[in-house]
Amino acid sequence: MEIVAPLLGLGLQPSNIDQPDIHAKLAYQEEMKKSDNVIYPIYDAMLKAKKKLGTIPHIDAVIISGGLSKLPAIRHRLQEFFGQSVPIIEVPSPDLSVAKGASLHHYNLVNGLDRSSNLLPEGISLEAHGIFVPLIPANTQYPTSRPIIPQGFELVIPETGIPYIDVPLWRGEPPRPTAKLIDRRINLHEKTDYLQKGDIVDIQVTIDGNRHLHLEAWLRRNPRVRFEVTTAM
Repeated sequence: MEIVAPLLGLGLQPSNIDQPDIHAKLAYQEEMKKSDNVIYPIYDAMLKAKKKLGTIPHIDAVIISGGLSKLPAIRHRLQEFFGQSVPIIEVPSPDLSVAKGASLHHYNLVNGLDRSSNLLPEGISLEAHGIFVPLIPANTQYPTSRPIIPQGFELVIPETGIPYIDVPLWRGEPPRPTAKLIDRRINLHEKTDYLQKGDIVDIQVTIDGNRHLHLEAWLRRNPRVRFEVTTAM
């Protein structure tokens, strides 16, 4: 029990799910330390359902799979979290679930049966001003192209003469992106003499047919002034 206790999210209760600002109250690093547990994915799924449906859905049953679900402490914690009225159902051979799923996915791909192959499995987020801004939601069909700076989160040139602006991108959606992507860098050095403090740089993200991510950037007050975008080293 002591070994798996950090994975159980013991301080988290169902009442936290319906608090829309629960993640905003936590600094990102602290949130990440607490998110490595079996409860945060539940929060994530239920908050996404609330966003789509307008309300937290009623839970009829919980189906668990994966090798970790064989631990009695995990099953006990889930039962405690959802309550005794919600059955916890374990699939047969839970430790083989991922291998079985991969086999079925490969079969569908080879035989042209996979209708989800052009959907992004995870969304993409931008880290701006210390918080995460959703850019492209999960299950978006690609190729796709769209502007990615919502109003209020524009990239503003803070000082004259700066050589570049880094754009931190993450895989996954707020409030809990799953992993950092390689940062993109908007190079300004060739146009620094033309740029002014307070200028806004607009950017657009494109996901091509091979699921590669590309960024374009230009000056808002003169869209003909475009910037080279590279990976940040």
